[in-house]
This record gives sequence, structure tokens and C-alpha cells, in this order.
Amino acid sequence: ALSAPLRRWGLVDLPAAPRLVERPLRIDERVLHPLAGVTCIDARLEGVVRVGRGDGERALLTPAQQAVADDLAATLLDRAGTVVVLLDGAQPETRERVTGRIAASLGLLLLVVPEDRLPPPGPDNAALARLVEREAALLGGLPMVTCQEPGRAAAAFVAELNCPVVVGGTPALPGVRWDVRRTVPSPDETEQVELWRRVLGDAADAGEVARAAASFRFDVADIEAVARDARDAGEAGLHHASRVRARGGLAELADFIQPRATWDDLVLPEAALRALHDISGQV
Repeated sequence: ALSAPLRRWGLVDLPAAPRLVERPLRIDERVLHPLAGVTCIDARLEGVVRVGRGDGERALLTPAQQAVADDLAATLLDRAGTVVVLLDGAQPETRERVTGRIAASLGLLLLVVPEDRLPPPGPDNAALARLVEREAALLGGLPMVTCQEPGRAAAAFVAELNCPVVVGGTPALPGVRWDVRRTVPSPDETEQVELWRRVLGDAADAGEVARAAASFRFDVADIEAVARDARDAGEAGLHHASRVRARGGLAELADFIQPRATWDDLVLPEAALRALHDISGQV
């Protein structure tokens, strides 16, 4: 029967033939791989599912973010069957790091499924969910659906899964009930200072680090990226690299006008001039 395990999970295939007794019984190639000692992801999932970062246990996180990962790992370990976890807060890459830490703690691979790669609700969506669930069983994986906006495709996909799944991002998927919800906190100023010190190591300048932590609100991935840029920037230093990072994509939205006037050309009260200096340090 189509609903029986062998057919539902695509473990075997029955090619077409005039009569049922003439149809050969073939094992699916992806199911054969583990039996032959081959480890790889199903070719049908290429471009849809990617294996998450391989440094789950070593990925840089704040203690508060690590606590969220440890709590969720313990929760999933205690629960059997389907568990839908909503993970919001922080930036998408940080949520993925936290989920990678959860997977590593459980001895699993992180399987990331971006919502924009999912087909609309329907047979293709349901078939993809079965493939991902089967892949999670064959590889020992933890699926993570990443969402930027609430979508029916992600909701239908998650509803089809019968295994633990983490949904990163939106709190409102139509028709999906969360079993567990956790918020990943962004680093506060004190945590940012510690992150800067860990990333920069001996190159960390206490004054520059304190200034960057007080002036910018960066998450873990931003701090790692700025640290790399600061090392390449030479004398320009940490603050310049932070300013460039904080601008994000603004350079693509407007033309940069090179100013001709200098600070000495401005005729303003001292208080107003100080305020302008403070503002210029933030942009």
C-alpha cells in the first residue's frame, strides 16, 4: 500500500509494468548508501537542504545564548517523537549557531531548510517533507526551517514532519502549534566587550573595544566579521571597520558625496559642534 512504511518513506520503488506481479522491486539508491557505508545527502535535496556549520560545539556564542542551546538540547533529549521548536530573537546566523550547538549536543547534524526553497503547499511540499524527515533519520539530523516572514509553504512543510524540528525566525506560521518557544538574546554591552576580546585576542585594545561596544550593537557574526576587517584595515582600526559594518547596505541606496568642507569651516556654538562630532562617530 502507498501508505505503508516501505512506500511512504520511499525505501523501495515499484517501476511500471502491465501486471503487478511483473513489477520489479527496487531499493531506493539513497537507502542503499548507508548499507554500503556511503555517507552523503540525497541528491534530490541539493539546492534545498544544506548541512549546517560543522563547528557546532565550537561556534562562538555568549553565555546566555549557550544557555538557550543547552536548555533546548535537554528538552529535545527528554521528548520523543514530533517536537516543534520556535527559536526567535537575535540575528538569523546566531539562531543557526544556537541550533547547530543543539544538534552537536545531541550528536546530530544540522539540516538547514530555507523557507524560500520550499514549494507551495501541496503534493510536492509533502513529498519534500518526507524526504527531509527520511534524511534526518538516515544521517542523524536535526532539521531547521529558516523563515523571514510567515509563509504557508513553511507551515505546510513543518506540519508534515514527524520528527523534532526547529523553526528559526517568525512567530506566526499559519496552523502550526509550537511545543517549545525560546528567544535567543542579543549580546549586551558587557557581553560584546567579552566577545571582542575573545575574537581579537592579543590584538584587542581595551579602549577601542570599549568604544566599539558602547557605540554599536553587533551580534556574534558581526563581531567576527568586523574583527577580520579591522585586521585588514591596518591603521584605520576597529572603529572604522565597525562603522563600515554598521552602515550595512546603505551604500547601495544612495550616492556618496565627498565633503569639501572641514570641521574648521563650521561656525557653530561649542555645544552644537560637540553634538555633531558625536553624531559623526556613529555613521
